[in-house]
Amino acid sequence: MNKIKNKLNIIFSRLSNETKNVLYKSTASLFVNIFGIIFSLSISIFLGRTIGAEGIGLLSISKQFVGFILIICLLGINLVLVKEIAISKSKNDLLAIGQTMNTVYFFNGTISLLLTTLLIFATPWIANSIFNNSDLEFPLLISILVIPFQLFSRLFGSALLGFNKVWQSSLVDNVLSTFISISLLSIVYYFNNESINLNSVAIIYAISRIITMCVVGFYWRLTFNYKVGKDLIIGKLLKTSMPLFVVSLSSFFIFKIDSLILGAFIDAKAVGVFAVAASISLLSNFLLQISSKAISPRFAVLYKENKINELQVLIKQVTKILIFLGGTFFLINLFFGSTILGLWGEEFKSGYYILLILTFSQAYNICTGPAGSLLMMSGFEKILMKLNIYLVIFSVLLGFLSAYFYGVIAFAISTAVIRIISNSIKILLVKKKIKIEIL
Repeated sequence: MNKIKNKLNIIFSRLSNETKNVLYKSTASLFVNIFGIIFSLSISIFLGRTIGAEGIGLLSISKQFVGFILIICLLGINLVLVKEIAISKSKNDLLAIGQTMNTVYFFNGTISLLLTTLLIFATPWIANSIFNNSDLEFPLLISILVIPFQLFSRLFGSALLGFNKVWQSSLVDNVLSTFISISLLSIVYYFNNESINLNSVAIIYAISRIITMCVVGFYWRLTFNYKVGKDLIIGKLLKTSMPLFVVSLSSFFIFKIDSLILGAFIDAKAVGVFAVAASISLLSNFLLQISSKAISPRFAVLYKENKINELQVLIKQVTKILIFLGGTFFLINLFFGSTILGLWGEEFKSGYYILLILTFSQAYNICTGPAGSLLMMSGFEKILMKLNIYLVIFSVLLGFLSAYFYGVIAFAISTAVIRIISNSIKILLVKKKIKIEIL
């Protein structure tokens, strides 16, 4: 035990101060995300054994559709918040922070209310005409109703991240809503287990998102309570956010449109099996998310101060850790993937090959490190925007064709190919534009 401890101390002593700071900031987020994973897996397994693959599929379609709408409502401003608030905080410019937050409250909040109202009336047509499933109508409607609450949770989370409150931001994204959901599900199941069905789960999810927004909003007010005027800086934010919006929107079409495509061209059961396999493959993604959140504010500051050498050391050391962890996770799924899927029920074991394909692409994604975040925080949003525009056309076309003609396995392969291509190009862009090597 002492030898292991000494070895770890030697390794830790070789790390740069920036890397040590990232690890320190990531430690709390690591534990927060571990709890989030436990809660998410618990809910997913429970739902797999109660409402089955089709029920999970319908919930996944609703969630992904709302995720698409949230991207439109945010217009990339949530990403701008991290950068702008981090820089303003480093200058102790409280006025700039207050003006930024006042603007997003009004501007993004108004957009979310307008779109929510429109979609409430369009829900029956979306469920029956696009996805050919009337059972989708109620959970989709309930999910749409809480879009404004989710929007403000995202904005508060980004603001907290700009204040370098990494684990608190992770709490918003990954844990709090899930914890509330599992608590409510447990209460309902205890008193009447027969009441657990697709519609009741959709309602519970909606309530948890409302509570999450209230809790995070209260914490944000405790963190930042500086009074400013009501001047809006919409033009300034949009000038920076629009390229990021295009990046976010195109990234959605490249990486997160799977449930919508499978739901439209195959069926809800296929969506459910794919969603479970995808969620397992993405478990390792929290490692990349944690590191990206911890170092994104540092990216903006170090690049602005032209400290490229420090940035290079930070990226290299963080990436080495991610490569080891990503490879380990792939091996676990390779040998035990079928058994893991069986926890959800026998019908989910058919997703083993989907799991392997997606886990391999995700392992590569982790190994490439936070290349995308580095490009965005370093001011190369427009380059990422152009890259994603080209990729989104290829991705959507390949996804549609593979799902329609060849089925869910072919769709998984096309998804993996797009992810690998996208991340490879980002590595090359970081090397060319910022003079930093990721691998």
